[in-house]
Amino acid sequence: GRKFLKKVENLYLRITIDFHTVKISPSTVTLRDRDSLDQIRVNTAEVCSLINSLSLGKTTWAAAAATHPSQDEWLKQNPLEE
Repeated sequence: GRKFLKKVENLYLRITIDFHTVKISPSTVTLRDRDSLDQIRVNTAEVCSLINSLSLGKTTWAAAAATHPSQDEWLKQNPLEE
């Protein structure tokens, strides 16, 4: 709700752990940029390093998005089996 959004508005990156994270190997998470609302899929083994690089200005969101699949592309290629 509104209280949650107010608390996280200063966070410029958000991580989502979903069913795909748990059920598909290798495990990946969704990383979302606050300003552009773009979402990329990142392997869990590299997400901390990527966030660190983004936070320190060693890389940009555009560079990260160029080397990782978008959330939509990734979901099309990795549907959950029912």
